Amino acid sequence: MSKQTHAMNRWPVRFLLGCVAAMFATSAALAQTKTQRLAIVGRERGLSPLSSTTKDELEKNGVKIDDGLLPDEFDAPLLAAHDTVVFSQICSIGKDLSPEMKQALLKWVAEGHKFILHDADNCWVEKKPDYSFLPFSFETDSPGGHAAPGDELFFVENNTLGTSDPRDKTHFVDLAKWVEGNEGNNELGDSNIVKTQSKDWCGHMFGTNVQGPAASATCTPITARA
Repeated sequence: MSKQTHAMNRWPVRFLLGCVAAMFATSAALAQTKTQRLAIVGRERGLSPLSSTTKDELEKNGVKIDDGLLPDEFDAPLLAAHDTVVFSQICSIGKDLSPEMKQALLKWVAEGHKFILHDADNCWVEKKPDYSFLPFSFETDSPGGHAAPGDELFFVENNTLGTSDPRDKTHFVDLAKWVEGNEGNNELGDSNIVKTQSKDWCGHMFGTNVQGPAASATCTPITARA
C-alpha cells in the first residue's frame, strides 16, 4: 500500500467494478473490513455477485446478509441498518437514486461504511451507468457477455483486496494461473474496466478487455483504507 493511499481517509469507499473484481475482490473486501450487516441491491430479485460458497462463508463468520433487494427498496432506513451495500448491475443508478438518496449515500460512506459497485455484463454500451454523482470522476467500459478470452491481468499495487505475494496466503490471488487457465478460455476479455484521468484514484489491478486499451479492473480512491 502506497503512502499516498494512507495519506487521507475521509472517504473510505471500495470501488470494485466488473466481472474480474466480483470473482474475488468482493469477498476479500467484505471479509477483511469487518462487515457485519450487508445489503445487496440488484436489478432483479435475487441477483447477487456472491457465490453460494462465499455467502455461506460470510454467514459462518457472523455476517448478516440481506439479499434480493431492488433499487426502489433502497432508502435511508435500509442504509442506516447496514455497514456495507453492494449495487449489482444497477445500470440506471444515476436515475434510480433520488438526489436525497445520493446525498445520504455519500454521507454514509464518509462516515466509514463501504459501497461496492458490481457492473458485470449487463451494463454495457447503451446501458453504461452514470456515476457522475460520486465525488471522484470515472466511467466504466464493459463489452458485454461474449465469453471472450484475455491475456493481460496483473497487479500494480498489492493490498488487502488482492496481492501477487504468495506469502500472504489470506490475500494472494494467482493472476497468472487465471490468465493461463482453462486453455485460455478465461473470459477476461469480458472484463469491466475503469477509465479515468482523475488523480484521485489509485489503480490496484489492471487488465485489457476486447475493446482495447488496458485500464484498471479494480481501484480505490487515494482516500481509501484498503
